[in-house]
Amino acid sequence: MKRIRGGKQTPKEKLEQEHKQYNKEMRQLHCHHLQKSFDEYVKYKYGYSVVKQRKLPTEERLYRRPEQNIPSLNSSLVPVCKTNNTQYTGSLVTGVATMHKSNAVPVINPDQARDLATMRR
Repeated sequence: MKRIRGGKQTPKEKLEQEHKQYNKEMRQLHCHHLQKSFDEYVKYKYGYSVVKQRKLPTEERLYRRPEQNIPSLNSSLVPVCKTNNTQYTGSLVTGVATMHKSNAVPVINPDQARDLATMRR
């Protein structure tokens, strides 16, 4: 490398100096992954560098259990069952009385029926 008169640096020396300064700054900032070789720095400085595409981490697929194919029954083919009406067949309860606002109370003996009839509503 020849020096030009007057102590001026050649363009290559100037680039080497800037390259060292750039790497030094990246080291101080703890960005070691951004340090470049001289050729990479020249491409970076003059806009010829290629930006590396960073891939995003792939998302984990959610677990989905295997689906079972269960055919539904056609309701027109299956007869609908009627429920049996239940009736009280015992002898303990003699009737049903209304106590307050349609509150049905079973009546067991005649004394209880009189008490319920004389209560204030």
